Amino acid sequence: MGELLDVLKLNFEYVLIVSGMFFMLGAMLNWKWMNECSTADAEIFGSGLFMRIGECWAFRVLNFLCGLVLALCGILFLFLR
Repeated sequence: MGELLDVLKLNFEYVLIVSGMFFMLGAMLNWKWMNECSTADAEIFGSGLFMRIGECWAFRVLNFLCGLVLALCGILFLFLR
C-alpha cells in the first residue's frame, strides 16, 4: 500500500487529470450517484443558476466544471514539472 501511495505522489498530475476526466464523464453521462442532489443541497445552493435551470442540470454543470478545473490543473502541473 505504501508503494502505491509513493507512485501516486510522484505522479499526482496524472491522478488530477484522470479524476477530472472521471467527473466530466459522470456529468456528461448523467450518472445518478454523482449528479443526484438532496433537498439539503438544494437549499444551500438555492439561488441564481440553480433556480433558473433546475437542480439536476445545475449539479451536472457544477460537476463538469469541477472536473474541467481538476484536469486543467493536472495538465498545468505536468507542463510546469
